[in-house]
Amino acid sequence: MRLKNRTEEIREEYKRVGEELGSFKAAHRVAAEKAFIDAGGCDKCRGRGWVVTWDTLDCIRGSYAQYASCPSDSCTPDSREMSGLAPGNSKYDQWNRNSTWHPTYTPEESKELDALDHRWRQLAGDLSKELARWTMSEGKLVKIVKAGRGPIERRQKVGTVGLVERKFTNNWGTEKLIVLDQAGKKHWPSTSLVEVVDPEPDTTVYDKIMKAERENNAVPIIVTVEKKSNKAALIVTTNGKKAWVPFSQVDSIRRAKIGDTVSALIPMWLVNQKKLIGGNK
Repeated sequence: MRLKNRTEEIREEYKRVGEELGSFKAAHRVAAEKAFIDAGGCDKCRGRGWVVTWDTLDCIRGSYAQYASCPSDSCTPDSREMSGLAPGNSKYDQWNRNSTWHPTYTPEESKELDALDHRWRQLAGDLSKELARWTMSEGKLVKIVKAGRGPIERRQKVGTVGLVERKFTNNWGTEKLIVLDQAGKKHWPSTSLVEVVDPEPDTTVYDKIMKAERENNAVPIIVTVEKKSNKAALIVTTNGKKAWVPFSQVDSIRRAKIGDTVSALIPMWLVNQKKLIGGNK
C-alpha cells in the first residue's frame, strides 16, 4: 500500500502545467493581436464595424446599449475582412452578430493545446482524490504531532498513533477527534495536533478492541429485522419500538435476514439514543 502523501507533488505539477497552458494561450493571443495590427485592423471598433454610443448603469450586461457604425473612414467591410476581429471580447460583442472572437489554432497547435488541457484536468482530479485520501476522517490512522496548550496533564502525548473513531466539532467550534490507540486508550486531540500516517490501515487490532468495548457496554435485546439497507437495519423490539441500527455497531444484525428474530447486543449509548428500552412505542 502506498503511504506517501503526494499532495504537494501533484499540486506543484498541476500548477506547472496550468502555467504552461496559460503561457501557450497568452502567446497565441499576442501573435493574434500582432496579426490584427499588421493587417491594418481598426482600433476604434476592433474590427467589429460598430461602436457603443450609449449604455445604462442599470444593466451591467450591456444588453440595453445603443450602437452606431464605426466612425473611421478607413474601416470598411473589405478592411475588416482582411484584419478579422481583434483578440478578446467585451460584454457588448455577445449582442452583435459575428462579433465574438474565438482563437484559431493550427492542427499542430490544437494537438499541443489538447494534450496540455487533458493533463491539467487529469491532475486536478488526482489532486482532489489525494487531498480526500489524506484528509482526517473516521477509519484513518493518525499520529499526534503537537501537544497543544493548556495544563501539562491535559496536553496530548506527542508520538501517539491510533485510529480515528470519530470526528466532530465541539461547542467552541473546534474540530476534535476521538483516537483509539492499540492499548485501547482513547485520546481527544484537536485536528490541528495530528497528521494522517495511513489513510487505509489494517484495522484488525482496533476492530477487536472496539468490538470488546461494545460487548462490555452493551445490552442484549430481542429484536426482529424488518428492513435492511447497505449499512443499517430497521429493527423492532418486543415492546414495539422501531429504530434504524447501523451494522457497524451491531454485527449480529448484519448477518440476520429480514424477518429473523435475534438477540442483539446493542451499545448502551445507542439504546439510549434510540430509546429502545422503557415505555411504550
